[in-house]
Amino acid sequence: MDDLNVSTNLSDMLERLSEEQNQMSGRVEEKETEKAGWERQVAVKRMMLDRVEAELNKIKKEGIIVGDELRMKVNQQKLLVGDLGQEEQTTPVFGIKQKTEKLEEMKRKVEKLELSRKYFEEEKKEVDRGWNEFVVSVRGVEDSCGLGKELLDVKRTGKVLKERLEEM
Repeated sequence: MDDLNVSTNLSDMLERLSEEQNQMSGRVEEKETEKAGWERQVAVKRMMLDRVEAELNKIKKEGIIVGDELRMKVNQQKLLVGDLGQEEQTTPVFGIKQKTEKLEEMKRKVEKLELSRKYFEEEKKEVDRGWNEFVVSVRGVEDSCGLGKELLDVKRTGKVLKERLEEM
């Protein structure tokens, strides 16, 4: 009986093991189906992530390009305005700021030259007035000098006539 009992127990155990194995196989299939679903979802999410990363990289590249273009535009604007760094100050005049400063400097020089021109014109007028007075004085002196010569001529003529008279 003991054998029968052991055999029954073994059969029951085998039956339970078979049921348990069937349950476990069902659960394994269920879990593998769930795993396959999860893998599909992961693959879809990974593709979406790859697209998002590609879009992000594209945006980063565009950002770098826009940043470079912006720096170039800012540098061009600074160059145009003349707002340069210290090491670039020795360059020739080409910015609006530098051209404005140069124009202001030229205006100051023109104002100085205009004042000098006015001064010299007034001095010339004064010299011209003095010159006219000088010319009148010189003519007077020449006239007086001419009278002196005429007087000397008359005196010589008078001497000559006096000597002729005495000789006669």
